[in-house]
Order: sequence, then structure tokens, then C-alpha cells
Amino acid sequence: MERMERAGQALAATRAARVAIAVERYRRRQGKLPASLTALASPLPADPFTGHDLLYQRGEDSFGVASIGPARAADARAVDERGRPQGISVCFPRPDR
Repeated sequence: MERMERAGQALAATRAARVAIAVERYRRRQGKLPASLTALASPLPADPFTGHDLLYQRGEDSFGVASIGPARAADARAVDERGRPQGISVCFPRPDR
């Protein structure tokens, strides 16, 4: 099972990175972050652990795209009792201007 879990984590990280790139492209074209992933107006890869959209959080000048991971963590930054990450996230800070 651990091998399948790792494969799922790798797939989630790849998908989160693809969505993060789409968000960054939107920011560069529009000059602002999208309000939600639906603003990207293109088919986006789903979270392999839920089959639903990846999580998207935006700050004033930064954003993150995340999967809930194999533990179905509500917080992508959650860790287990051994300190291992439970979610998978890709975060982008404000770009240098």
C-alpha cells in the first residue's frame, strides 16, 4: 500500500504544480490572482485522492494549490505523529516586480 500511496502523492504534486502554473499565467495576464480556480476557464486536473478540484488558497500577493493527500487531511500542511506531511501543496509567493 505504501507504494501506491507514494504514487498518489507524486501524482497529486504534479497536478498541483500544473494548476499552480495555470494560476501564475492568469496572474501575469490579468495582473491579479483569480478569485477561484473556475476563473481559469480550462479543464484542470483533479485531486487524485478525492476526484474533486484541488484546493486553492490565495493571499494578498501569494497563493497555494494543494491536495488533501492520502490521509484526507483538511489542512494540506498537516503532519502525522511521525512528522510526515499528510497533504501535498505548491505555494507561490508574490513575484518580484
